[in-house]
Amino acid sequence: MVNNGTQHYDHESDGKHSELAGCECKFRGLEHEARVLVQYYNDELIIKTDIESSGNWRDCVHVRGVYLPSHYYFGITAATGDLSDNHDILSIKMRQLSSTIFNHQAKDDDLPRADYSVMNRDKLAPEVQNGMSALRKLFIFVCVIAGVVAVSGFGYFLYQSKKSSSRKRFY
Repeated sequence: MVNNGTQHYDHESDGKHSELAGCECKFRGLEHEARVLVQYYNDELIIKTDIESSGNWRDCVHVRGVYLPSHYYFGITAATGDLSDNHDILSIKMRQLSSTIFNHQAKDDDLPRADYSVMNRDKLAPEVQNGMSALRKLFIFVCVIAGVVAVSGFGYFLYQSKKSSSRKRFY
């Protein structure tokens, strides 16, 4: 996601309506550190991962047309749905790949942006976004069936009870 401070990250949809690019890395529960390489040069953003910590970098994200002006901050954040996850940043190494940054004069309209972005992607309609999952629908269906069976069984029990008490007995 490229953000100039005007966009809100939607945690409910994992930021799908504002994503620039992404990839998946299975780093949970590793006994060694996983490494990520972020490279930005000539308006091109490249992200590579080394999950095995072997020195073999795998491509994760490669996007051209990303404009990140100078004199901004670099930040890292992590949010998880589970409280069991722990993210430790062991080190950050930053290197300047060119000397032109010192001659750059910031402009008022010099904001971070990307040529390609799906940030204009419409969010799902609220009824679709908050729709019930298949598991929830199955649970409700089973509960309704169990309720119908319970009410029918109770009604049958009352019917049999009334029928047996209305019999005439001769002792």
